Amino acid sequence: MTEAQLFVEVFPITTEAIPPLTAYAIVAHTDDLLGGKLAYQLRLALPGRWVWAGGRLLTDTPPDPVALIMLADRLKERQPKIFGALESIEQDYGWRPDAHILAEYVVRGPAAELEGAMRAALTDAAGAKLSCARVERGAQLVAWSVAQQPALSLSVTTRIVYDHDLAAYAPTLKHRHDLVGLWVADRTSTLEGEITEIVGNLGKQRSRLLNLTQRDKMQDILRLAGDDEVVVRVQSGRHVYDYPASALFPLVRLQDSERFGLEARVVESALRLKPPLRAGLVKAASDQLKKHGLISSAYSTQNAAAQFTRANYKPYLRFGKGVRPYDAAKLALEGCALGDFARLEQYRTQPLRAAVVNTLNEKIDDFVEALRRKLRSDFGFDIDLARERKVKVLSRTNLENAAKVLEKEAPDIILMFMPDEKVEPSAGKKPAPQPVDEDEDYYSLARYFRELALVRGLPCQVIRSSTVNDPDAMPHVILGILGKSGNLPYVLDEALSYADFIVGLDLIHAEKPNADDSFNVVLSARVYRSDGALLRYVAHTEALMAGEPIPLAALNTLFPLDEMKKKRVLLHYNGQLNGELRALLAAWSNAAKINFKLVEVFQYEAPRVYALDKGKITGAPAGSVFYLGESEALLVSSVTPQSLTAQPLRVRAEGLTIQQAVESLQAFTLLHYGVTTWPKLPVTLYRSEALAGVMARGARPGGAYSVVPWWL
Repeated sequence: MTEAQLFVEVFPITTEAIPPLTAYAIVAHTDDLLGGKLAYQLRLALPGRWVWAGGRLLTDTPPDPVALIMLADRLKERQPKIFGALESIEQDYGWRPDAHILAEYVVRGPAAELEGAMRAALTDAAGAKLSCARVERGAQLVAWSVAQQPALSLSVTTRIVYDHDLAAYAPTLKHRHDLVGLWVADRTSTLEGEITEIVGNLGKQRSRLLNLTQRDKMQDILRLAGDDEVVVRVQSGRHVYDYPASALFPLVRLQDSERFGLEARVVESALRLKPPLRAGLVKAASDQLKKHGLISSAYSTQNAAAQFTRANYKPYLRFGKGVRPYDAAKLALEGCALGDFARLEQYRTQPLRAAVVNTLNEKIDDFVEALRRKLRSDFGFDIDLARERKVKVLSRTNLENAAKVLEKEAPDIILMFMPDEKVEPSAGKKPAPQPVDEDEDYYSLARYFRELALVRGLPCQVIRSSTVNDPDAMPHVILGILGKSGNLPYVLDEALSYADFIVGLDLIHAEKPNADDSFNVVLSARVYRSDGALLRYVAHTEALMAGEPIPLAALNTLFPLDEMKKKRVLLHYNGQLNGELRALLAAWSNAAKINFKLVEVFQYEAPRVYALDKGKITGAPAGSVFYLGESEALLVSSVTPQSLTAQPLRVRAEGLTIQQAVESLQAFTLLHYGVTTWPKLPVTLYRSEALAGVMARGARPGGAYSVVPWWL
């Protein structure tokens, strides 16, 4: 049987696309932003291409040195605020570019010049104008080094932009608070994010915001807007920004369809591109680059087989009464048949206390009783209901009230009974019959309640109405309850051989100062054994004055000397490890003789991987890997429903091979007990971004220490 061909939206850059380049160093007392601004001015004033890449100005047309000096002097004279710190621009005769820098030159130079042509190639595919919004598609280019050769990725971006700005949209809502949770785009830049807070009126914020921005367009918006215009706080990644409403456009997500008066199926078809359509769009845009000789055909198993591996990670798992090879279809049943590997000591003598939130218009007594009996017969495990909260009408307010009530009960776990996802009648299923507030975002209510539970450090098991009526789904629910309450349904039979501990690490800086002007810094660690057994969650807080370093002793809380001295500790980190934490870890490694290994995980904007089988294009199966180099890869860690194209994780490894880094992520993704679809991130990093946001605002879910994975 012939295997499907894998291919990725990454393209080798042709040698013809890279002319002889000359590099110039900037001598200045300023920040890194000067390089990009200077390259822009040089493009306007001098012939040839000018690009800022790798800390150097690069050009294919070196000018007369005198002309360059005169231009620099002219810029300093005309724009002293921006270029006043510029001392000189000097040719770097020893410059030797690597593959990534050459790729950056192509992306920011000749490829960027074709942005209009690529956008035009995508215009027809954007679809008809929606009733109150427009579909925008673009080609996102990123520079890469693949097997030490320059390459670029081309990914299609899609967003639906509401026709009016946020200032015009806000008055249509009953309350300003209803803006919270909305996704928005900055009108003056590429920034996008979620509204997390209403700050107040612009009249009281104008001076502060004017002092914060240097962009002329944003300053114009701030000066022209009225005093009563609302100011909102927007979270983009780990950063937060305050904006006047008129500086933002609302973006329509699938779950926002109803609030903007759009049909969900129309929004879904525009946003959720199936693999054949997405691959076709990538081809349409990449053909423009090929036409100009910049790239060749995309990497695939046909032309670069050594860069790919296929799904093959199937470890043996150890249960209470035996070992079985991993089989997704049998996992939950085997978990119930073979019993749990280990449980918290408290549950050997007392029952698990569960609180119930029931949003269904049907009784759940029979299901709960069946659950109780199954736990007792298969696991010798008792469960008591601490409290049941009935929610007759689904709304954010009612769910928040339920969460507040249940928080006082301090249950071991919340059982959240929710209706199935709402679907269009044409899909063959009837919409859920229970009432839903007209102004509420139906799609996000289950997610919203899980966030409420997360902020309170309460484990939550969502149980859909279809699950209540499906006896075969009971094993999944049971494994989920056991795992989320701190027990171990199973572990890896063979521990990872290259580490003694696996730790999900995070560093969070508070948004606001304390009363004494200090800022809280939180170091958190999810500490696991290398066989997947959770040892503990630890969060250590330090109050530091501006410029004060994190004390080295703080790391002893996360990585105790008496436990981890001379051990191998593999760190999973969400994003790029910053210099502050990197230096701190290096110092603790020296002091405690700990061998730290690092896996950096980037979950956004990675190029997608596809499969081609008998002429049909699909998303690559979970476990597919495209190796960018010896220490970097793209991992398809999960697959999306409805035959969509999953976005891979970008993985970087330090102190271990990239194959080991990938394996560690795959192994710890299998520890999401009871799920029917594997999440994108492993348990070491799952929901870490959401947690960082609430902890930056002062919340401490889970406290300083826990042996329960409440974040799952």
